[in-house]
Amino acid sequence: MKKNTKTSLLLVIFVLSFIMGFITFDKGNTNSNDVIYVSPSGDTTGVTDADNIEDALLAVAAGGTVVLSEGHFYTSRSLTIFNFHGTLKGQGKDDTIIEIVRSGPDEGQGFEPAWDPFYLAYIPCVLYFISPDGDLKISDLTAQVIESSPCEPWTIPWDPIETTAVANFFWISDNAFNTELKNLRMKGAPVDNYYGYNMLWSCGVDFSEGDGRTHVVKECDFKNVYTALECWEMTGNSKIKIKDNTFTNMSLAIAVGNFETTNSMNAIISENTISHVDYGGIWIGATNNHRIKENDISDCGVLGIVLAWGSSNNHIIDNEIEDCGVFGIGLRHDSSNNRIIENEVEDSGEYDLFWDGTGEGNIWKDNEFDTKTPNIEDN
Repeated sequence: MKKNTKTSLLLVIFVLSFIMGFITFDKGNTNSNDVIYVSPSGDTTGVTDADNIEDALLAVAAGGTVVLSEGHFYTSRSLTIFNFHGTLKGQGKDDTIIEIVRSGPDEGQGFEPAWDPFYLAYIPCVLYFISPDGDLKISDLTAQVIESSPCEPWTIPWDPIETTAVANFFWISDNAFNTELKNLRMKGAPVDNYYGYNMLWSCGVDFSEGDGRTHVVKECDFKNVYTALECWEMTGNSKIKIKDNTFTNMSLAIAVGNFETTNSMNAIISENTISHVDYGGIWIGATNNHRIKENDISDCGVLGIVLAWGSSNNHIIDNEIEDCGVFGIGLRHDSSNNRIIENEVEDSGEYDLFWDGTGEGNIWKDNEFDTKTPNIEDN
């Protein structure tokens, strides 16, 4: 009887301990290796929040989650994370904000860049994930720049133009795992230098590696950036899904591919809204097997959608495109065997449908348009 009573007492203590631990954990007051909570420090210099977020990302267990609470975080330096595997999430685009700031008002107190081991240069980006060690997810927060020139003057390694702009919000390099960006807002600030955009080349992610992996960008907002998404030189049968995003005030919204080796990347670019773009909406170069469908593209300075440099076996279907400065949909540089079907294109500066006469086997079918180059036969 005493033994049973003792056993029951120990069981009750264990259950109570588990319940109390669970409640405390759920409130976010206690960290574990699987979930680490970070709250804003109130330090507007960007030092404390940067340290806290970086420490959490480095400390969380593989596959674990770093949760940013509601509030305003500040960072005055790039956060560099090697071999991350897990999730970074906030409480929503309107509730969790990371703002890029200078460390001080004087010369030499600008936003501190990250050292890039691949380009051997300092690159000012907000979160730099180098060689992730597993799948990576980032969701439910805003990253923004309010000040137009938060950096000290610097030069991009391949561009002689000196700038004080930030390079990227989220940069993921040498990535051989799956990636998901969801419900994010990435907002730069207009500037006088570097084509007028604060965030330089890819403000989202440079998906540069990943044979057979899937990279997803959905329900995100991009504004006041140079190029929103770049997917360059990916290898193998990588899959890219870019869906239900909004792109406003930039030079180029989406760029997939490169200028040289043609390969298969299998991108699905669908249901995005793109407007007020200086150069173009969607640029595809030297890659195959993409589905570009049901996008709403307007007010592009040069082009709406272009396939270039031997891009083949792509489908451009049911897109609405208007008010592009030169052409709405264009095929260039030996792009072949593409299907351009059931698109509505109007009010382009030169041609709604454009083909430079190179490549073969392209099919134009059931498109609504006002103008086209003479060599296009719409079936």
